[in-house]
Amino acid sequence: MTTENGRRVSNSSMKIIVYGNNIVKAIGILNKKLKKDGLFRELKERSAFQTNGERRRIALSRAKSRERKAREKTAKLFAMWEQNFMSRRTK
Repeated sequence: MTTENGRRVSNSSMKIIVYGNNIVKAIGILNKKLKKDGLFRELKERSAFQTNGERRRIALSRAKSRERKAREKTAKLFAMWEQNFMSRRTK
């Protein structure tokens, strides 16, 4: 959920279950969840003032990265499909 100024507000709490008093592993899981949630990125963005141009460049960079990952995923799926298709034709 976002507010009117574009900042994210979370309604749900995050829970980490510690098994066998393994605090180190629980902290690692917490860090992974926080990174996936985007908390570290948001803290970095808020730590210093960003000009509109910087925001635009960062957004463009992230969009290019998403596009590249999507193209790679599509190419990988197509290669798998093609390999499967060709193996069926030879039988």
